[in-house]
Amino acid sequence: MTRLGVAIEQMTRLTDDEQADLMRLAARLGYESAWTPAPAALERDAFQICLRWWEAARAVRGGMTVGIAVVPLPFWTVPALAVAAGTLASMTGGRFILGVGPSAIHIPSFRARYGVARVSPVELVRDHLRALRPMLRGDHVSNDGATLRLADAWLAFHAPAVPLYMSAMGPRMLELAGELSDGVCLNWCTTDEIARSRATVEVAAVGAKRPTGSVQVVQSIRVSLDPDPEVARRRLARTILHYALARPGSSPERGYRGHFARMGFDARLRALERMREEGASDAVLADAFPAEVLSDLAYFGVAAGARSAVERLSRGLDLALIRPVVAPGDAAGVAAVFEACA
Repeated sequence: MTRLGVAIEQMTRLTDDEQADLMRLAARLGYESAWTPAPAALERDAFQICLRWWEAARAVRGGMTVGIAVVPLPFWTVPALAVAAGTLASMTGGRFILGVGPSAIHIPSFRARYGVARVSPVELVRDHLRALRPMLRGDHVSNDGATLRLADAWLAFHAPAVPLYMSAMGPRMLELAGELSDGVCLNWCTTDEIARSRATVEVAAVGAKRPTGSVQVVQSIRVSLDPDPEVARRRLARTILHYALARPGSSPERGYRGHFARMGFDARLRALERMREEGASDAVLADAFPAEVLSDLAYFGVAAGARSAVERLSRGLDLALIRPVVAPGDAAGVAAVFEACA
């Protein structure tokens, strides 16, 4: 049976006190973990958010596991990431999971904005996983990989074990997850794509001589609730536009755009991209976004249908993260989603 956690976007712009209240609610409702993204923008620090969440939930039942899905590796050095992860694991009694990923390193405008070198996303994640695991274990680490060089680096303190998860969409990343990670964080996957992803991960894990079940398969299930299903649909459609449409200057065969194409949505997305080229606003594009595509990936509608939809959409996952899609500042809306899906 799929386990349930929660995830909150920092773009919801909730106060610290509101987030703490929501973590206590999630703990009372029986969710096992709480996850925050660390977006590829200068948002608030995800490690400190996780600590606040863990402290809030501890007052209810001793603290939920907290996780980051995922840290954008281009912004971090391995020693700094190991220090932050090891410290948080120590402070939470080993109830912290670190997810990592390459972010949008394949997009030229992203590299230019943040001064990031062009490297292979797969090699970037591979080098970091190979260095992070032994460093968090207390070993001295040297590395001369394609994207990372270290010479006898180590942590000066002992940290509890930190499970290392990674984001993955394409087959090469999924194979890497099977080879080296403790968990794979999927995103915007249909149940058919979840099944294909799991199969790829498991074949790679067997090839790496790892035990069955070594890699947990995790995904956020986005939920948009409103008494008027059309309002809920438009809100969800506005959220998916950022992911589904190719960004100017980027290849439609890479990143999320390529991911949506592999799932069979290419023709419908090309139609929307043509509308955007002709001047259509995000509001118009959201109105035109196909409801059947949204239904394959997330839930929109009234609260009564949320739980059964989550069960359908999370088929094949080890852990499904309930991720509310709400207007900024709508703490009550987040609570309503947690309650409807618990």
